Amino acid sequence: MNEKGEELDFILNRLEQQEISFHLLNGIAFIGLKREKALNALSLNMINHIGNIIHESAQSDKTHAAMISSHAAPRVFCSGGDIKYIYYILTDEKISQEERLKKVRHYIMRQYDLHHLLYESPNNFTIMSYVDGICFGGGAGLAINPNITIISENAVFAMPECAIGFFPDARSAYFLNKAPGAFGMYCALTGARIHANDMYDMGLAEYFIPTDHYYQLREALLHINWTDWDVNDILDIVISRFHVTPPIGIYRERLDWINERFYCHDFDVLIDNLKSDQKSRKKSIKSWANEAMDMINKGSPYSLRRTFEYFNITAAVKDFAFAANERAMFEKMIIHPDVITGIKAALIDKNKNPRWKRLLKKDKEDKIKEYG
Repeated sequence: MNEKGEELDFILNRLEQQEISFHLLNGIAFIGLKREKALNALSLNMINHIGNIIHESAQSDKTHAAMISSHAAPRVFCSGGDIKYIYYILTDEKISQEERLKKVRHYIMRQYDLHHLLYESPNNFTIMSYVDGICFGGGAGLAINPNITIISENAVFAMPECAIGFFPDARSAYFLNKAPGAFGMYCALTGARIHANDMYDMGLAEYFIPTDHYYQLREALLHINWTDWDVNDILDIVISRFHVTPPIGIYRERLDWINERFYCHDFDVLIDNLKSDQKSRKKSIKSWANEAMDMINKGSPYSLRRTFEYFNITAAVKDFAFAANERAMFEKMIIHPDVITGIKAALIDKNKNPRWKRLLKKDKEDKIKEYG
C-alpha cells in the first residue's frame, strides 16, 4: 500500500459516527450521505470529508472511481447547503459583521471548492452520483457536477435560491446554460421543480436507472475487472446495461415557448411578455405563463434581477474563468439584506412570506458589467 492508500484508510477510520459513510470496494469509493434529520443539507463537516475522500481517492493506486449516493429517508439525495447554519451566523450579534461574513465565506467557499473538484476530476478517475430523490441548490451541484449523473424515477431538481434572496450557485450557471435553449434561465428565475423525466430530457443526467435496479448496478460495479480498460469506457459499458430511456417530460412541449420568453436581455421586457401571456386566449400559453409568474413572484426582486444578469453574462464565460465569476457574485449577494429575510421566512418562521427590501430605481438601472 502506498502513502496515499494509508491516508485513505485513516480517513475511513475517522468517519465512524459521521454524517457520511465511506466504503472502498473493488476500486470504487462509495460515499453515502446520511444526515437524515436535515434532509442531507451539506454541513461543513460533510463538505470537508467528501472533498478529502475524493482528493485522496483520486491519488490512490487503490481507487478508480467514486460514487456519491444517499442513505437518508427515501426520495432525498441532498436538499442543498445548510442555509440555517448561514442564517445563524449572519444574525449572531456576539461577533462583528466582518467576522460573520468571514465565517459564511469560509463555508460557501469550501462548498464551491468541492463542486469544482467534482467537475475537474483528475484524469482516469471518474466521479459518479446516483440521485434517488431531491437535489436542490448545493445538492444539485453535488448531483450534476460529477462526470456521470445517474438518476432514478424519484429524482427532483431545483435551484430555488431567488426565493431566499440569494442566487443559483453550485456551478449551476455553467451546467444550466448548457441545457437546451433558455431552459436554464427558466430554472434559475422560477426555481421550478424539475422531475426525473425532464432532468434526463434536458441533459441534467447521463443515465436513468430505476430504484429497483440500483443494487444490481452496484453489484455489477463490484465485479468490474479494471485491467486494461479505460475507466470511463468500462463504466459506460456497465452502467448502460441498466439504463432505460424514460418517457419525454412535460417541458419538451413548452420549450419553444420558454425560448421565446426567456431568451431575453432585458428583465423588464421578459416580465412584461409573461404578463401579456397571462392574458392569452390559448389555454396552454396562459397556464404556462401563470405558473412561471407565480414562481417568479416568490423571489426577491433584487435576486431575480442579479440572477438574470449573471446567467446572461456567464453564458459566454469560458470554463476556466467560471469559478472566479461565481465567487464574485457571492460577494455581491451575501451582503444584501434579502438573504437574511428570505432564509428567515422559509426556514425559521416558516411563513414563506418574506418582506423583501424595496427595489430602488438604481437597482433597476444598474447593469452588472462583469463579476471576475
